[in-house]
Amino acid sequence: MKPLISSAASPIPNEREVIEELGVRWPIPPFNVRPDPRSPTRQVREGTTVGSVEIDGIVALDWNGTGQRFAIEYKSPGTPKQIEGAIIQLRRYLSASTDLRPLIVAPYLRPELLEQLVREEISAVDLCGNMAITVPNRWLVVRTGAPNRYPASASIKNVYRGKSGLVARALMLKGEYSSATAIATELGEAAGVTLPTVSKVLASLEDDLLIARDGAVRVIQPSRLLENLVSNYRPAVERRTVRGKVSSQLALRDRLQLWTAPQSPGYAVDAPERYTVYPSSMQMQRIYTTALDDFVEGLPVDESARFPDVEIVETDDPAVYFRRLLRDETYWTSPLQVYLQLARGGKRAEQAAAPLRDDLLAYRFR
Repeated sequence: MKPLISSAASPIPNEREVIEELGVRWPIPPFNVRPDPRSPTRQVREGTTVGSVEIDGIVALDWNGTGQRFAIEYKSPGTPKQIEGAIIQLRRYLSASTDLRPLIVAPYLRPELLEQLVREEISAVDLCGNMAITVPNRWLVVRTGAPNRYPASASIKNVYRGKSGLVARALMLKGEYSSATAIATELGEAAGVTLPTVSKVLASLEDDLLIARDGAVRVIQPSRLLENLVSNYRPAVERRTVRGKVSSQLALRDRLQLWTAPQSPGYAVDAPERYTVYPSSMQMQRIYTTALDDFVEGLPVDESARFPDVEIVETDDPAVYFRRLLRDETYWTSPLQVYLQLARGGKRAEQAAAPLRDDLLAYRFR
């Protein structure tokens, strides 16, 4: 669908600008937008208490000879947590109303958030041209596809990749931590993730209603968190690769065990068969390392072999080294890394990923 306005980045407007220019600077086709002069403050009774509730404004939408008035709450940048607060505020304001409908306005609303609001019979528009206007038994107008013109509204560019992504991965594996400091301590030792980074990622995940912080840090929507990790997954950037046949598995095992020492270069063995039933046709062992030359030095790998059994990949991607050390003193890629790789693979890989998904959602790898 063609965006109504340019996709170039814009400064985020304030509440007054939006309320005054809704329908002019930010049209809502096919509706004609008229400001409504009635007061945005209302006295409401909650139990035995009477108090005032204020919203940001009131507007009337007209279309094809009929009209509807809406109570407006503007939220910037428009995170799920802010939208949840707007819904509560609007429902309090409309508790005694028979002629007003709720309308949420934000700089940008993701399609899945618009879909959720439609299910709850709440209208919403953003300043990029996306909208969902719903009036039961009368209107349902949905328009999506316009890109985000206000990327500055995001607190972190992407909390699911790079070192930031390790915070989400740690939560997905354990489900709960005692504090942000506990996460930073664990990830700082493993990958140099700092407490400020952890705090920023947690704020973003909390805004998306994926975690709750009530002393501890808890995942409250694990399936959504896992879906976000899948959709944002990108394979490791491979600098160099050595592929061949190892003539001495004992020599390879000794090299892996030697490199578990704290000062050794990073490595992790990618072995999906440790966590799920893996198609036999996909059985070449892959090993990630940060120092390929050092790893293969003195290791008997025949790169001319017709049937290679090992692939050694040099990469600095921190996600593949977010790993597990098992009793055999070997570092393995985490079950979450294996799942993400399989979930974004072909049909057979996706089938292998299915039982692993259930294990992850049940936190069986804590």
